[in-house]
Amino acid sequence: MAGKGEIGTRRRRSSSEAEYLPAIYPACANLTCLNFSFADITADQLKPIIRHCHNLQSFWVLDSVCDEGLIAVAMTCKDLRELRVFTIEPSEDTESLVTDVGLVAISEGCRKLHSILYFCQSMTTNAAVVTMSQNFPDLVVFRLCIMGRHRPTGSHHKGSHGRGFWSYSQQL
Repeated sequence: MAGKGEIGTRRRRSSSEAEYLPAIYPACANLTCLNFSFADITADQLKPIIRHCHNLQSFWVLDSVCDEGLIAVAMTCKDLRELRVFTIEPSEDTESLVTDVGLVAISEGCRKLHSILYFCQSMTTNAAVVTMSQNFPDLVVFRLCIMGRHRPTGSHHKGSHGRGFWSYSQQL
């Protein structure tokens, strides 16, 4: 696993490493920051942890948690201020693990967000950006990185993502 300041390829978390995740359960209630950006965990591994993290304000995670994991975050972490969702595989040819579904859930559940960095492979609609424009009056940083540029998304056939970003800019 690459440490802070190191560049390296993220590796798959082995099942034996995942067995140690329950060790942090007792500390979860007091956590305000949780960084899983180098831990390739699934939604099933994240949910038992995140459901105890009601005070979480900063959360960094890989897209391996999928939309299901982000929905669990949205349901639990009402005080979240910063969210960073990194891609485990930065190739443009990989399947999307997180989508606009996860981003919509976050925008509906985590209304105190000030900063979002969200890597995904595609966005099928503008709904996530429109919902964000309505729910985040205090958002300062919004970085949406759609990696799958060679794969058309649903909204590219109906127009650009410009409508979603236009509605967001109207809130500024």
